[in-house]
Amino acid sequence: VTMSKEITVGCVRSELDIEAAARGGADAIGVTCGYRDGGSTVNRHRARWLLESVPAGITRVVASRFTGVEDTIELISRVQPDRIQLDETDNPKLAEALRGLDDMPKIEQVFDVTSDTTPKDMAQFLDFIDYAHVRVASPALNGAERTHDWSVGQDMIDAAREAGKLTILSGGLTIDTVATAIELTQPDGIYVDAGTKDICGAHDAALVSRFVEAARCAFSETTVLAA
Repeated sequence: VTMSKEITVGCVRSELDIEAAARGGADAIGVTCGYRDGGSTVNRHRARWLLESVPAGITRVVASRFTGVEDTIELISRVQPDRIQLDETDNPKLAEALRGLDDMPKIEQVFDVTSDTTPKDMAQFLDFIDYAHVRVASPALNGAERTHDWSVGQDMIDAAREAGKLTILSGGLTIDTVATAIELTQPDGIYVDAGTKDICGAHDAALVSRFVEAARCAFSETTVLAA
C-alpha cells in the first residue's frame, strides 16, 4: 500500500484554524471529539460543522477517544469524516467491530510508543485498520528540555508497513524537529498539533506553511535515498 506523503494538522477548533491549515498546505485536517477533557475538544455538532468547511481535496479526519462501539458509530454518522482516528484504547475489538460494518470511513489506530513498546502490541489490530498511527511519547524532563527519540517507533512503523498498512508518525513534531523525525523513521505521513500553533493556541498559517515545507523537503530526501 502506498500514498503520497500526507501531512495532517489536527485539533482544529475554528474556521480560522481550518483556513490556516488549508492555506499552509495541509493534506488532511482533523477535529478532536469524544475526549473526556482537554481544550482541543469539540462536540459532535461542531465537529461536523467544522469538517463541512474543510476545502475539497483535503482529507477530513475526526479523532475520537470513545471506546464504545455505539458511541463511535454515532460519532461517525453525525460527523461523516473520511477517516476515523481511534485513540485511548488498547482493545482491538472496537476497530474489529467497525471494520465489519458497511460504509465505514478509513480506520486509523493510534499506538502510544515508548522504549518498552514492541510490534506485538499492535499485531492484534492489523487485520482491522488502514493506518497505524505511531505516537512517540514525551520523554522525562532532561533539565529544562524534552528531547524526543522517534527511533523508538521504528520497529512499530516497520511492522505496520510489512503488514501493508499506511503509517503516520506524531509526537514532538515542530518546524525544527520534523525533518529529523522523518529521516529516522520514514513514515507515510505525519500528524501535527501543537507544533503549528501560536502562543494563543490557534493554528497559524505561516507556521503551518513552514512546517509543511520542512516536512516536504524531508520526505523528498528520504524518497531519493530509498530509490
